Formats: sequence, C-alpha cells, structure tokens
Amino acid sequence: MIKDSKVFYWVRSDFFHHNHQHRRKIEALRASGIDAELIAFVSNDDWDQFRGEYKHAKALYDTKVIRVPGRGLPQIAVRWRIRLFFVLQLLFYRKILLHSLLSDPSSLYRLRRMRLFNKRVKIVTEYEGDLPAELLYRASVQEEGGPFEEPPAEMIEEYQWVLGLQKREIENSDGLIVVSDEHRDLLSTRWGKCQKALAFPTIFDKSCSFSQERREAIRKNLKLGEATVLVHLGGAINSWHRFPDVCSLVREISDKMEDIRFLGLIRKTDLEAARAGVREAGIEKISDLLYVDSNKVPDYLSAADVALFVRHNHTMTRIVNSGKLGEYIASGLPMLSTGAHAGYHEFLECNELQLKLHEDLRISSKFLESFQLLVTKGKDPKRRALISAAAIQEFCVNQNPFLSYVKMVKDVLAGSDLRCGPNGTQIE
Repeated sequence: MIKDSKVFYWVRSDFFHHNHQHRRKIEALRASGIDAELIAFVSNDDWDQFRGEYKHAKALYDTKVIRVPGRGLPQIAVRWRIRLFFVLQLLFYRKILLHSLLSDPSSLYRLRRMRLFNKRVKIVTEYEGDLPAELLYRASVQEEGGPFEEPPAEMIEEYQWVLGLQKREIENSDGLIVVSDEHRDLLSTRWGKCQKALAFPTIFDKSCSFSQERREAIRKNLKLGEATVLVHLGGAINSWHRFPDVCSLVREISDKMEDIRFLGLIRKTDLEAARAGVREAGIEKISDLLYVDSNKVPDYLSAADVALFVRHNHTMTRIVNSGKLGEYIASGLPMLSTGAHAGYHEFLECNELQLKLHEDLRISSKFLESFQLLVTKGKDPKRRALISAAAIQEFCVNQNPFLSYVKMVKDVLAGSDLRCGPNGTQIE
C-alpha cells in the first residue's frame, strides 16, 4: 500500500555532533502526524574511521545511515546512489520531502525536472549560516585587517561560484529556512525579498538547565574546589571558534587572577587539536578537556562559572543564532563575549549576563573589577537557577518555532511555493 508522504531530514555525514538539536524537528513532525526520518549519507571511508560514533549516534538519535562510495570513486557514483535511494522511496510514498541541512540536494534537481517525479519530490533547504560569508571569513581571518567583508581580487571568481551555488539551491527549493531574522535580511539584500523564508533559531532543549546537585558532583569529580571555572563549548579546529585565542585569553586571566581553571567541552574529533592548543598557550595544568554526550553538557555547564564566546565581528558570525550560546544561557551562565551573534541580545542585556570584549580580546584596566562581578554572578546558585528558568520560559515555552516549521512542511507538501525571489516574486 502506497502511503501519502514522508519527510527525509538529510543531515551532514558527521551528524553525531549535532543531531540532539535536529532530532526535535523530527519529533515535532511525528507529533503532528507526518512520517519523518533523519538520514545521513556516509562514505565508506568515514564509516570505517568513525564506526563507533556512528553506531552510538544511530542508537541515540535513530538516524538512518546510508553508506555511499568513498573518496576513491568518482562523485557521480555517489550522486547516483543518493538518487537511487530517493527513487526507491517513491515506490512507497506519493510524495517525499527532502529537508536538506548542510548537505548537497543537487542529486534530486534533475529528478524533479522529470514529469513523473516533478510534483512528487519537494525540497526544503536549511542554512545554519551563510556560505559566501563563511568563505570570505575562512580565507581572510588570518590576513592583516581580516576577516574581510568583501572578496579581494584573487577571490572574486571563487566567491562568485559560491554565490551561484547558493542561488541555484534557492531556485530549486520549495521552502527556505534560515537561522535568524538577520540572516533572512542578508539574503533579501542579496537575492530580493525573502519574507517567506522561515527564521528558525537554534533553540536549546528545555531539558538544558542549571543543576546545583550536578554542579557539586562534577566539581568534586574534577577536583575544581573553589576555583573560578571558565568554559568553552564546541570545537577547536574551525577558525571561527578561535580556540587559540580562547586559550590565550584564559592564560591572560590566569596571570592576573589566582585559582583559575579552564574547562573545554570539545568535539571528539577536535580533542587532539584542543590539547595542542592548551599546550601552546601554557595552560595544560589548569585545563580539563573533555568530550561528553550532548545530554550531559548542561551538567558540565552547571559546574562552570563563566562562559567564553569570542567570535570575530563578521557577517558570518553576526547572523548566527548559536546553539552553544543558548545552552550557556539555559545554564544560567554569565559570559565573556564579543557580542558577535544573532538573537539573545535583549535577554543578555536585561539580565546583565554579558561582559563585552573587543574582538581582539584586549583586556582594559577596568577588566578585573567587571570580571569579578561576573564571577560572583556565576557562583550564585540561586541566581543561576532563576536565569535558567527565565531562559527556558522565554525561548522554549513562549517561543515555539517548531509549530512554524511543521506548518511550513505541511504547506510545501500541499503544493505551496515558499521560495523567495527578486522583489518578492516567485521563482519559476
């Protein structure tokens, strides 16, 4: 019996870093009666390298893994394997919707142009950030005066190619999801009006909260005593994480204050790079670098006193509503931040949770006094619990983007065209 429709949420091949957030979209779809599944196309090479992580994450997040040819075979073999997978799904469903996140849906573009499939295959493209801005950032962050907002002469061709790729994705998508209002405004400036794009922030789960009991247990286990614990959550390889700068900042603070400890909650694949970073900064003796499952992260954030969020002030970072920043807030943590992010600004200001640093992380003569006030807030369990509860109420209860997401999916499956185009017109 052929079923009506199914949604395939296609995540990147290293999904074991992120699926605790994406899984909730699947749960929202299923709760509304829509058949939905997380999938990832994983090369044989990656499977062999991270077999344990894939099996663990598959059990934890119920993600279907489809293995594709490795790096030794032509890319066309991968595209045919992906296309075949979706063609076979059309034997069982009248319509399928592919929600593409940091993946390449181009394998389906030709399929959609075939009369047999063009009304049965829908694509929703989600952007967690802006690829053209990210290209500029990556290429120029180490340059004098960088990172650049406009491409230098030697980058114009590559930059235009990435812009063309983004335009093609938008033109071939039936719906568009962006990470913030700022992100939607950026795409509107670049491609025309995009009011129909759904702004879906990276919202932390309401289970992420402050726990005094777990704080005490973890601090005892890590032998933190009464030390002031600075925490960094995330990666150590990507340049926008600025991990070497994080380590240098920790070193400078520890030189000015006694009893400072650094807690790095690091991606498993980045641990070696993180260890090298703390060695180079000379903070090994005061550092604890750990990889913990996503459901344990709030417990370790509870154990910390001050969070570090030190992005460069660049388009790539200004449009991003960071899930890490949300988890800091949900744990009631005050933070040292450059303020380069989308969302949360009003909440941080109203609750006096942020001590702003210049993006070069200069520490002024008044820093220690202001920093000590921040530490006092971070060590106050009653205040932490109140901030945590307020954040959960504001961002998980009062705001519910999952309802808007479910509506978008239903509209696209019903045939509505939610693409954006020049001056708000539809793209034919």
